[in-house]
Amino acid sequence: MLSQDYKRFNISNVTASYCNLSLTYANLLWDKNTPTGGFEYKIKHTGISIRYDREIKEPTVFGLCIPKSLYKTLLANFNFIKINTKQFIISRTKKCDGCRYCVQTDKTNTRPFAYIKVNCENEDYNLCPYFPGYSYCWTSINNELVEQLIDMLTLMDKYIKENKN
Repeated sequence: MLSQDYKRFNISNVTASYCNLSLTYANLLWDKNTPTGGFEYKIKHTGISIRYDREIKEPTVFGLCIPKSLYKTLLANFNFIKINTKQFIISRTKKCDGCRYCVQTDKTNTRPFAYIKVNCENEDYNLCPYFPGYSYCWTSINNELVEQLIDMLTLMDKYIKENKN
């Protein structure tokens, strides 16, 4: 991560968590501000975040940091992503189950669901663009996951220039 110009941050008091210890590697080209830690809420940088939260069953969790604004862009450009990364995204992203979170404030009942329809290997998926951090986290890692994360970070960081405009 350091060789790719990501910066290391030791963060205490992670947003919306009892976690008092988080190690985050973030790409500050996305935002000059210090990351808030964690990988679920208020993510403005690409990177990874590892946290230790003694209050939960699996106290060490490793997550991919995906800026919310970027995730919609990735899903909208899904056709241009290489197949292995498409499969990774489909395997991790929540499929729309009609929970109605995305339309809960619509008093007219006319707003469509926020899902983004993608196609991979001749199969359609309705992927939810909300809170990707919930599904891009793990309690252990292996070499295959590391390769997938590197591919995903490389893909996301291609959008830095677009983020600056």
